[in-house]
Amino acid sequence: MALIVEFICELPNGVHARPASHVETLCNTFSSQIEWHNLRTDRKGNAKSALALIGTDTLVGDNCQLRISGADEQEAY
Repeated sequence: MALIVEFICELPNGVHARPASHVETLCNTFSSQIEWHNLRTDRKGNAKSALALIGTDTLVGDNCQLRISGADEQEAY
């Protein structure tokens, strides 16, 4: 069963190259699938890909979710 983390983006400039790269690096330490969902734009992207994260067009104040599923989902959560 997938775990879902809900949060509001607090980055003043939204998700651009630098924060996306940090998220990508962190998420790639887990084998679970991790999907980023921007609820404002309804765009989803693989959290293990900086380009996919940027493609979600996440801005400050956007409601977002991370959907985590896999063998180490508890650790990733």
